[in-house]
Amino acid sequence: MKKRFEWSVHPFAISGLFLLLFASSAPYAFAVLSSVILHELGHTMAAVLLGKRVVGVRIVPTGLNITLSAPSSYAEEICIAAAGPLMNLLYAMSAPPLPYGLGGVVVSVSLLLMLLNLLPLVSLDGGRMLGAALSVLFGVNTAERVLSLLTLVILWMLWTLSLYVFFYS
Repeated sequence: MKKRFEWSVHPFAISGLFLLLFASSAPYAFAVLSSVILHELGHTMAAVLLGKRVVGVRIVPTGLNITLSAPSSYAEEICIAAAGPLMNLLYAMSAPPLPYGLGGVVVSVSLLLMLLNLLPLVSLDGGRMLGAALSVLFGVNTAERVLSLLTLVILWMLWTLSLYVFFYS
């Protein structure tokens, strides 16, 4: 039996959208919304081209979360995960001709979203790609342990950096 397509909205998504639209400038809000939507469309297009289907869409405070049918191989997982950051790069490369200084904001936001998603953290695209590559080389259990440890180390480093910036700037 086919699983039905599901829409859902996280309880705090409305507050996140409200803050984005009313507590930030219009160019920044446009850049964030368009970059996030195109990022997720990149994943979706890659999945559909590989024969996968969209199972659900969840609106979360930080954007969209699109659920796809499971990839058949690690190569498919890497391709689907890489498609979002690649879409952000393409969007950033095409943005400079936009009017009213919007191009610079779109380039900055889109490239930042791309770089953040390429971090090798468990829940991000970089983590999905690294996890798939490590699974091929060392097996799923080892890949999960390495990725979990790497996530802890990177998050600790980012937390330490944020404390440094907070106290010394």
